[in-house]
Amino acid sequence: MKLDRLLTHCHLIDEKGVVSYDQSLGIKDGKIVRLLQTEGVDAVEELDLQGAYVSPSFVNLHAHGAMNIFKGIAEDVSIHRWFDEILWPYESKMEASDAKTGSLLAMAEMLDHGITCYAEHYFFEEEIVEAAKETGIRMEMAPTLFGSDPNFDSRLKATTRLAETHATDRIRFAYGPHSPYTVSKPQLESVVEEAKESGLSIHLHVSETKEQVEQSQLAHGCTPFAYLADLGFFSQRVLVGHGLWVEEEDVDLVGEQTYFAACPKTYGKLAMGTGALWALSNRLNLSFGTDGAASSATLDVVEQARIFALFGKQGASDAEQFSLPWLWERLMKGHEYFGFPTGRLVDGYEADLIVWNLDLSNTLPVYNPLAAILYSSDARNIRHVLIQGEFVKEDGVLLTIPKDLSKSVKDSVEGILKRGTGNAKVHFA
Repeated sequence: MKLDRLLTHCHLIDEKGVVSYDQSLGIKDGKIVRLLQTEGVDAVEELDLQGAYVSPSFVNLHAHGAMNIFKGIAEDVSIHRWFDEILWPYESKMEASDAKTGSLLAMAEMLDHGITCYAEHYFFEEEIVEAAKETGIRMEMAPTLFGSDPNFDSRLKATTRLAETHATDRIRFAYGPHSPYTVSKPQLESVVEEAKESGLSIHLHVSETKEQVEQSQLAHGCTPFAYLADLGFFSQRVLVGHGLWVEEEDVDLVGEQTYFAACPKTYGKLAMGTGALWALSNRLNLSFGTDGAASSATLDVVEQARIFALFGKQGASDAEQFSLPWLWERLMKGHEYFGFPTGRLVDGYEADLIVWNLDLSNTLPVYNPLAAILYSSDARNIRHVLIQGEFVKEDGVLLTIPKDLSKSVKDSVEGILKRGTGNAKVHFA
């Protein structure tokens, strides 16, 4: 057997967090080849990992990557001021070049943290797709749809056309209605019909705050999830951004094809409360997202999982809940949503991998590699990142990110501040 790459003397961490020590792993045509022994195995490149840990890569289940360009612009304000007075007014004057630069910055941060695939929800979709193709990251692009947009119907159809013309083995598309409070009932119904016809997913924000649930009860006599269920939303694959205030009665409505992206750093930063997401997490297809860097400050899903566990243990007054294996499995569960053949170290799965260096001061000693990764690690511990068997980060260096990115960021920020704020066309509920 002739392999493209052979990784030897490594400890493998599978999707359940089980460690197999002193193993070898082959890569051929971008796919994993599990090996029982290496005798008679030849490879174009052999990498002796000298006891490093190897795991599947991470995915980010909910992000607004382009908003990296607004990181730090709105701090220590209420969620209503954050949206209505700062972010949406600035976004109203945002240019396509800002979105691409912010996206490249986001992709750099995610690849640095071992995230090889993410669910994007934003506008300027063509520029973001272009950035993804340049960096090699996997992405599901959901162009944001606001009900106030007079071109709503044409943008909805445009998403279908993008999926037909721009989808690749790394880039897919979904419909992105912003939320049930910013998109009308007829518009939401048209999204459902389009999704049923095309087979694409729907990615939207639901029940982010307690106030949204209360307003839905007043307006519709039911929760946002029940309202969407009545419109037929959960008869196909749906990705819920947040769902922080999901209720017991909602769980049976969402179905097996609905996934939840928990982003607890945003909830803490914007004082959004705890909701029932922790209490109901074992009954949901829950994994982790990062939201945008303007609200979460970082795009690191391990950090989000860490915060979720800490909030959960504290809130339940039970240190045995949200265990390390549970957290690891939930991080890996995000792979299920995307449907790419990734997230497992088995024959035929694509070699989207992280090679960990846990011999650094922040992670030593390694009594438990899951503890070292989930509670102690950061991007420094990620030595290599591979997508389809090719390095996108090698020996700590990102290989597919433009060298002049920092200058582009500074130029974009200068333009944003010069243009200032405009008038937001929507308001946070």
